[in-house]
Amino acid sequence: MPNEYLSLVQTGNAANPYLDMMQAERDGQEARFRASATQALGVDPDAAARARRVAGYLGTTPPTVQALPVDAERAAKLKALSDNTAQTPTLRSRYTDADFAALAHDDSGPLSAIESAVRWLVSAPGAARGGLAGDAGTAGNVLRAAVPGFAGKASGHWLHRSGLPIRPFRQWTMRLLR
Repeated sequence: MPNEYLSLVQTGNAANPYLDMMQAERDGQEARFRASATQALGVDPDAAARARRVAGYLGTTPPTVQALPVDAERAAKLKALSDNTAQTPTLRSRYTDADFAALAHDDSGPLSAIESAVRWLVSAPGAARGGLAGDAGTAGNVLRAAVPGFAGKASGHWLHRSGLPIRPFRQWTMRLLR
């Protein structure tokens, strides 16, 4: 018994009117693939991913970011800094100092979290100055409140031996609590 489909395909276009359409579709797909692949070979994949991420954050298109990558990166950093410091007025005012801004612009998220945590600790209801008894707001008391076992001479000894400046951090924390 002969195969009717095979005989239709082998007889040519007159027997199967859809064969030309299928072949044209396959040719079109191959042409689109080659054009896209040829164009993509000249693009750095990391730069394309970065452009897509920045474009999504800024609410624009990736080609716009690729056209002006330095300006787009700067705008994204400025937007992130503004978003991170929107609820932290003390930190936001510190960014008006050019030296502080130059050193801390990439740490705005963690610094904002620190200010929010200190404000939360200080604002606890019914507690003397937010529950941090004694010299409220010092770095040691914040650490003692946050980390059990971080107390007394051991913490002071560790800070002195580490060479970390104790006084500037305390002054910054006290300014933060005002």
